[in-house]
Amino acid sequence: MDAVTSWLEWSDEEFLSYVESHCETPRALFSMGMIERLHELAGVEFVFHGARPVVLFMPADTALPLVGAARERLADAGGSDGT
Repeated sequence: MDAVTSWLEWSDEEFLSYVESHCETPRALFSMGMIERLHELAGVEFVFHGARPVVLFMPADTALPLVGAARERLADAGGSDGT
């Protein structure tokens, strides 16, 4: 995964690996687009009430279950990585 490459160009697995490692950092900030992609991959509806911030804090206890659900869905779909 090239650091210059946009997260929009990452495969699903590259994206999930990034989320998995970044959510463990003290500054686990994710863009709304990233959060929406994670929820979509996990098959979980994402609903946000109020003004949409540019980024949200998403710590490991929130992100890791979604990463796990996303990986399960990808495996059930035959390992498609969305590219």
